Amino acid sequence: MLSTKPFLFALGLGASFAAQAQKMDYPIQAVPFTQVKLTDNFWLPRLKTNTDVTIPASFARCESTNRVKNFEMAAAKSGKFATVFPFDDTDIYKTIEGASYSLSVYPDKKLETYVDELITKVGAAQEPDGYLYTARTIDPAHPH
Repeated sequence: MLSTKPFLFALGLGASFAAQAQKMDYPIQAVPFTQVKLTDNFWLPRLKTNTDVTIPASFARCESTNRVKNFEMAAAKSGKFATVFPFDDTDIYKTIEGASYSLSVYPDKKLETYVDELITKVGAAQEPDGYLYTARTIDPAHPH
């Protein structure tokens, strides 16, 4: 019976050579999004709506649904988990990410200050080893 290890090794080696050859033959290169300037009538208005409406509305929703409060309570290590689902923390992360992309294209001091304050709250909620899960940090005995 033949061993599959040499076959898998050869297959992997061949695939890596093919991937490298494709990179050298492929004329299109990625462009950093900060170097892309949209001036059209389709995408530009949508990006402005994202900046002017969607991001502020998302942060307002994170505030009104107590997602931000969970981070504040985790930092204080007191309180009762204030949202329904333990994965609600992710909405804060995703909204910060979207706002950060927006800020790199459309600087906004007020938004930048808010994001910085929110990042400070997130950092304060981290445990000494870097672990960050507000449901557990707020109440380690009942994390869900």
